[in-house]
Amino acid sequence: MMADYAKRGLRWAADYDCKRPRNILVYESQQVTIKDISSVQSGFWNTQITYSHHILIDGITIDNGKGPSTDGIDIDSCEEVTIQNAHISCNDDNISIKAGRGAEALAQQRSCRKITIKDCQLGYGSGIAIGSETSGGIEEIKIQKVVFEQTGAGFRIKSANNRGGFIRKVTASDLTMKDVGFPFLLQTNWYPDYSYPELPADYAEEIPDYWHKLMAQPAIPVGPAKVCDITIENVQATKTGQQSVRAFFIEASPAEPIRNLTLKNLSIHADEFGKIAGVENLKMVETIVTALAPTLDQNDVYER
Repeated sequence: MMADYAKRGLRWAADYDCKRPRNILVYESQQVTIKDISSVQSGFWNTQITYSHHILIDGITIDNGKGPSTDGIDIDSCEEVTIQNAHISCNDDNISIKAGRGAEALAQQRSCRKITIKDCQLGYGSGIAIGSETSGGIEEIKIQKVVFEQTGAGFRIKSANNRGGFIRKVTASDLTMKDVGFPFLLQTNWYPDYSYPELPADYAEEIPDYWHKLMAQPAIPVGPAKVCDITIENVQATKTGQQSVRAFFIEASPAEPIRNLTLKNLSIHADEFGKIAGVENLKMVETIVTALAPTLDQNDVYER
């Protein structure tokens, strides 16, 4: 369905029309512990926590390598969530932090805050992603002592020009990355084919009710998430195999730059330095990048 929908200009609807199940869903709940279990080959996201607070995920093992968009753990519009001792391999974001998208999420303003991720082992997948659903706002995120091995990306931030909200007060520290394609991938206009749902001009079929909700946009343009106060420190990123490594791809709009980004004590071995653009008040402290080439072809940007 994904390939078919992409050809028809409907990539944004494929995940919803498929109606694939999640293995675990915690919704509008509190004081929940998920401990020492395994999740394999989920049809869609493996574990989703939504509109909930005081949640502990401890010792979960996730192995989901085939289906598209099979995220490991998705934390959506929650408070006081801890993920620790997780082992995750999947076919999209290993761990994702979200806060809703579209007109409804902007109206509800249900933020995602006080999230801790620590002592985790991440294999195949797309790393730890903040966004792209940012409309309710995301803040007070701590990522500590995480090992990434052969993930497509490491630390990610993603938004789009119609998402609004904010991402702020994020600290990522003591990260080990081995053969990670994009150790740091921050894009505020991520994946337009997915991020901007609209009907093709020649579309003449029936429109499901939930498509209207997906396509609903705020009455006033909101722009991308306001991203600020991001600190990344104590990172070792090494390249040992054939995986192509680009140290940075950081790109935001000059009209709404990423503000106050601190990179401290980073050691990165890569094929290319990559790109840093659209950042206001960038601080690089005790950071060493060993790269074979200085630039990155923009047409080769990781978009999943």
